[in-house]
Amino acid sequence: MAFYISSPRCLINRKVVFIVYLKGAKLSAYIIATSLLTLLVESCTAALNAFSLSEGLEDHLSADFSTLRTDFISILSILYSATTKIALSLKPSSPQYKASLVPLQDVSNNVAALVHSIRLMRVREGTTVLKEYENIAQNVVIAVRSLAQCLLDESRGNANEEYLVKTGEVHELIDRVRKPGGLSLNNRDAVRRSWLQDSGSLADAYEEIQEICKAADLDVEDEEEFGDGWDELGISSDKKLSASELDRAQKVRLSLPPIEAFFICVSLGTSANQTCGPSPQTSNQRFSIV
Repeated sequence: MAFYISSPRCLINRKVVFIVYLKGAKLSAYIIATSLLTLLVESCTAALNAFSLSEGLEDHLSADFSTLRTDFISILSILYSATTKIALSLKPSSPQYKASLVPLQDVSNNVAALVHSIRLMRVREGTTVLKEYENIAQNVVIAVRSLAQCLLDESRGNANEEYLVKTGEVHELIDRVRKPGGLSLNNRDAVRRSWLQDSGSLADAYEEIQEICKAADLDVEDEEEFGDGWDELGISSDKKLSASELDRAQKVRLSLPPIEAFFICVSLGTSANQTCGPSPQTSNQRFSIV
């Protein structure tokens, strides 16, 4: 059956109804998107609480660790993609609320999946590797919650470009994990990473104590004669160590190289026929694998 418009006024009325319908649909999408953002913030908070409650839970039968590790990375990849879509669709200058609905649901679902994947990892795999994965998951969830809260604030009229920074934080955390060697393969690998980080701190401490000891031996008569202006404010920038303080610093300086060498031996998995001793290439009593 053909439909005929009887008058121009009828055409105008139909156009007005259509416009009102479009505005109503857009308003409805805005309400749903805002509700989903609120739900996402609450889901992230619940996930973070779940991490703190997971300690002491009994192990349950689950897939092998390599499979769980692959699933963990896959969930992070989904979160990466979904947060990108959310940031693009909820751009404050031209938000597309309807386009954001599916990725918002995806993020909420996969935040919960991230917690579940951690709980499937058994304690007997090793506490160090589990702690590494849990810290990564917590940091990602915190970053996602921060992004959701930022977009929620902007949807209420506080528009700015901070959402781009929040999105970048999520991406940076996930990119760090997805790159080759970004995630430990097992507990032994996780322990090595931890010890390597500690050995780096020891190296920095050694350099600092070296500078302190060298500065104590320098002749600072000229500096004391002219000064540097800080003494007028009651602050001395060249305060000397006392004899007892210098003695303690020297003892610490001598004790750090073998400790650092021990950390390197363990972190690099030195075999039984290798030893840790002074390196012939250095003259500052540093130690290395030989």
